[in-house]
Amino acid sequence: MMGVGKSTIGKLLSTTMKINFVDTDEQVEKHFNMPINNIFDKHGEKGFREIESLILEQSTNSIVACGGGIVLKKKNRDFIKQNGKCLLLLSKINVLADRLRSENNRPLLKDVIIEDQLEQIWKERKDLYYNLADQIIEINNKSKKQITDCIIGVL
Repeated sequence: MMGVGKSTIGKLLSTTMKINFVDTDEQVEKHFNMPINNIFDKHGEKGFREIESLILEQSTNSIVACGGGIVLKKKNRDFIKQNGKCLLLLSKINVLADRLRSENNRPLLKDVIIEDQLEQIWKERKDLYYNLADQIIEINNKSKKQITDCIIGVL
């Protein structure tokens, strides 16, 4: 789910565990040489998702922070299941909304009430997230270090 801290925690894990880190959103931006909002405007969500899938497939032997929508394609879910462990970081919608309010690079949150949109996205994706997850990590009221330590403990 967007805003949960996948990139932040992934970088910490990468440093701690000395494993390569890949942020699929960041790599898609590099591929197109533009921010995500512009990618969605120019190439649509479909164009974004196509490159996101290619980046995922090239990201073996790494800690990967996937964009929240990566689960929408079955081939991505299959790849994740076959090639690694999937950890679902869970947070309350109101906490995510507070984090995301200050960001302006979330095309799915443009011109909407953030809480309502997050609820809708969660409703559409939660079964995909739960079915894909090897482990669920509740992150509310936990420090980055606590979350990282928890993840290392389950790996």
